[in-house]
Order: sequence, then structure tokens, then C-alpha cells
Amino acid sequence: MQKIKVLVVDDEEQMYNLLKITVTPLGFDFHYATSEQDVIDAIKSQSIDVAIIDYLMPIKNGMQVASEIREADGLDNLPIVFLTSKELVHEETKKLMSLKLDYMRKPFVPQVISAKLKEVVSRR
Repeated sequence: MQKIKVLVVDDEEQMYNLLKITVTPLGFDFHYATSEQDVIDAIKSQSIDVAIIDYLMPIKNGMQVASEIREADGLDNLPIVFLTSKELVHEETKKLMSLKLDYMRKPFVPQVISAKLKEVVSRR
């Protein structure tokens, strides 16, 4: 079975490393983008199946990055999962729904995030 290619977009490399160490054995191939500017190129060049985006980043927040992905040619249906410790308010939840995004809270359980990633990829 082919591994699911996941792009982690987070300004903190520790989160990428944690995801890679804990979830890779469950059938995933992880890639990493440290800056919001590299996201579109990374998705296209590495044939990414799903993106995990941290909500709180220094230049653009995760919602802005997701909006840019949705506007990029050919990426409007890419599954995107927010992974954040932030409690989302009503307006943010509405924005998530309008952009067709999924959401998970930190800290995460590897088996739960694995199931979520497989679920959102299967919806494509």
C-alpha cells in the first residue's frame, strides 16, 4: 500500500518531528514547510495528499495559508487539517467550514490523527 504524503506547515520544527516520529509508522510519509511561502510549491512538487497546518504562525495564520491553498490552481480540494491548541471561536469555526477544513486539538493521540488523516484523504 502506498503511503499517504502529508505536508506539515508549522513554524516549530518540534511539532513536525513529533508527528513524524509518532505517526509515520502508521503509514504516512511526512514532509515539512517552515514558512508559509513554501507551502504551495511543496504541495505541488511533492504530490502531497493532505496538509496539516498550525493555526498560530508568525507571518500568516493558518487560516490565511489555507485560503491561499484553496485559491491556488488545482488545490481547491486538497484535504487540510488544522492542528492547534487554540480554542476556536464561532467566527473561526464558520471560516473553517467555508474553506472545507478539518480541525484537531493539541495535544494529539497518534492513532486519532492517523484516523483523521485517512478519513479526510478518502473523501477526495
